[in-house]
Amino acid sequence: WSADKYFIGGYTVVRADSVTSSRERPLYEGERYGNFSYHIPVAPGKYRVSLRFAETWFGRPQAIRPSGDTSAVGARIFNVFANGTALLRNFDITETAGGTGLGIEKVFQPIEPNAQGLIVLEFVPVRNYACINAIEVSPAEPAQPPKNR
Repeated sequence: WSADKYFIGGYTVVRADSVTSSRERPLYEGERYGNFSYHIPVAPGKYRVSLRFAETWFGRPQAIRPSGDTSAVGARIFNVFANGTALLRNFDITETAGGTGLGIEKVFQPIEPNAQGLIVLEFVPVRNYACINAIEVSPAEPAQPPKNR
């Protein structure tokens, strides 16, 4: 993992009390939010793109909210595109994760770079700002052959 880079737009914030139940808690302590994109340079090939999210702003204040607070459902909705193709539409972190303060990972593959050798990830707000906590780009896992029955 490395620092936030290859981004255009948006803002960053660090929250030490970001998630309540995750082995990978440090990945959720930093957040980019707003209307932003990432232009990630890669070699030709197929890639696995893992996006990690946690809702840590909307909902009850951290000091009094229980893990899995659902009061923020519908507060933040956004779309995510990879090279112009929709990966997530009307994505609501709180609804998908089952509450606030819970980390969630969405994985997509195979993703191929565009003609300029980039994976362009766009985060487009629908209601309030889009946000992301961590992005992982790695070689795509090979397709599994069908099992004989």
